[in-house]
Amino acid sequence: FNPAKELNGQVVDSTTLLFNMDTVGKNLGYPWEITYGPDDSLWITEARGYRVLRMSAARTQLDKNDPLQQVLKIPLSTGELNFGRSIGTWPQGGMQGLVIHPDFYSGKPWVYLAYVFQTAGGTCPSSPGSPCYFRTKIVRCRFYFAGEAGSPAPAKDTLIIMDTVISNLPGSNDHNSGRMVMGPQAETGAYKLYYTIGDM
Repeated sequence: FNPAKELNGQVVDSTTLLFNMDTVGKNLGYPWEITYGPDDSLWITEARGYRVLRMSAARTQLDKNDPLQQVLKIPLSTGELNFGRSIGTWPQGGMQGLVIHPDFYSGKPWVYLAYVFQTAGGTCPSSPGSPCYFRTKIVRCRFYFAGEAGSPAPAKDTLIIMDTVISNLPGSNDHNSGRMVMGPQAETGAYKLYYTIGDM
């Protein structure tokens, strides 16, 4: 890769002309998905932290030590997830894909998440090189802004899991993918959710 480009007869190094890299957030637990939201925020999933975070797209280097806003956390080894940090082989991913409904501000403040939620056999081998089989689900969440009527946590922005879209998708400790997009179907214009399952 050669970043030098010819511009108006001059060779210009595009890495110094066009791009500037800053650290705007730190100490994330294996970020998996970063999605630009309609609220001018970046939405981030943490694969191993099982959290959804938001941060202003206007954050700068000066803000890098400020914690990001947590809007959802699913505790490990409790009800929804049947494994924790002591699992022999951690799934590739964990909390994976995130997509925001295009009508987020028009009556559908929904966010869809894909995440590994259980081991298929209940336990995993202790050797990191041994395969372990998991199950993944896609859920629909409702987002509440702080102070919004009906919010279960009115003092802060909150994401609440509403229902399961699909469950028991096969997965493993490797190659789960878990990426999602939402777009209109060509024939009807109705929005459809598209999910990549990896090579499982």
